[in-house]
Amino acid sequence: MVYHIMSSPYPHQDWETVVLKKKPEPSKGQGGGGGGGRGPIIPEDGTEMKRKVIPVALKTAIMKARVAKKWKQQDLATKLGVPVKTVNEYESGKANPSNAFIHKMELALGVKLPRAVNQKDKI
Repeated sequence: MVYHIMSSPYPHQDWETVVLKKKPEPSKGQGGGGGGGRGPIIPEDGTEMKRKVIPVALKTAIMKARVAKKWKQQDLATKLGVPVKTVNEYESGKANPSNAFIHKMELALGVKLPRAVNQKDKI
């Protein structure tokens, strides 16, 4: 009796070893956030980046005017034509509305709101 020994039980299939590798991580200055290879601008002299300070008077005035009309944030957002998240960010101080948008809120709420201070006017 003659036995034929095959190297694999399926001689018609061509099996090759596949090696999976991680993509190399971008170096520190290249970003990689989808911005065309440009990352955030980091000051080199050790100064901190500062965001605009939203006046507490503006945040509270928006909230008080909205509550005085017995509106929810959803109601104000609908009147202004913006997402509820935007109104929430303005009232919590996470976002700084432009003076044009403050005027739009004044018209919707029927009150005078304090204006945002320009950085160049502050100097």
